[in-house]
Amino acid sequence: MLSLILGIDGHLVINGDQLADKNDSISVIEESTVITVTINGEARSIDKEKVTDVVINGHTGADLIRVRVARPMTISGGDGTDQVISDYSPPGALLLPSGGNDTIILNQGELRIDQSQRIGRLVVNGFSRFVVPPDTGVLTVSSVTLGSPAIEGPWLDLNNNDLIVDYPPGTTSPRFFIQRYINIAREFSWYVFGITSTTAISAHNTTLGVMQSNEYFSLYGPGATFSGEPIDASAVLVRYTYYGDTDFNGVVDFDDYSRIDAGFLNERTGWLNGDFDGNDQVDLDDYVLIDGAFNTQGSSLGPALSSIGARSSKVAGRSR
Repeated sequence: MLSLILGIDGHLVINGDQLADKNDSISVIEESTVITVTINGEARSIDKEKVTDVVINGHTGADLIRVRVARPMTISGGDGTDQVISDYSPPGALLLPSGGNDTIILNQGELRIDQSQRIGRLVVNGFSRFVVPPDTGVLTVSSVTLGSPAIEGPWLDLNNNDLIVDYPPGTTSPRFFIQRYINIAREFSWYVFGITSTTAISAHNTTLGVMQSNEYFSLYGPGATFSGEPIDASAVLVRYTYYGDTDFNGVVDFDDYSRIDAGFLNERTGWLNGDFDGNDQVDLDDYVLIDGAFNTQGSSLGPALSSIGARSSKVAGRSR
């Protein structure tokens, strides 16, 4: 059953059909004086001055939800594989977990999540930001695409959280593009286009490290989880951690120095081998980064694998 409820407090709730086989088309567009809600072709206009915030519930089915609203907003696709298109959503607009691998297309404004969440295809365009607030957990996507770069976006802001790009088996890993998105953000001190970390702006000894899942399995064994989430052989892992934390265990220690030394001597590449700035080589700059992080690191940022034991320790006073 479809419903549209405007409470006396200005709380506008829009519900799609709850029948399992019903795929809804929901459009919520804010215009000069009204908010027009269209559900499966039926439109209703509401004086926008009477609306304080908007909640959209797709419920079951594979729904299409399209919004252009400047009011505080919460979107829930519900069960099914949904498509959510935001032509504008205000800062703080919240995307709730869905039962399916939804497609999320953000063309302008902001969307954020407030807990670990899995979605399908994530597209961030224009002057827009998809935000994972601090201490949220992990974002899992099947693909991530950022539109043309600009100073004010598009951003995927992980803050101090992790990202899993769980791409289809048998296809090419998107690791190159993920690393490129991070490199661009890092080059401009995390302030511009790319996969960025607002947390790293003030924590200069931290960054976003990138590792292929098979590299991670080489450390912790097949079937190891990442940030509490199961992963397979076709995944790119992004971890907020200290520069130099080659094994994603949340600290810089002797094992990390051993790996960067081996990476340098054998001309290897990649985060696991000591390439912390993502320039496809292990060089002096990487040693500067690991030394700086080692000498300034605080408490552990926590291991990516929750069952990791303390199998390595800091080398007190080591410097180069």
